[in-house]
Amino acid sequence: MNAEWLSDFRKIPDEVMNYLRRLAVRAVEDQHQSPELIARIFGISRSCIYDWLR
Repeated sequence: MNAEWLSDFRKIPDEVMNYLRRLAVRAVEDQHQSPELIARIFGISRSCIYDWLR
């Protein structure tokens, strides 16, 4: 497996990225986690989480 995409979100395959988005949105909406916490866990910006929530 090529792990190069693990250090650059732009290189993550679409099907994996869609799965990560669903996990993040579910964590915020269903499990009532803060977007800031989820962004920190995923290693992405807080604004990215808010975009996904829209």
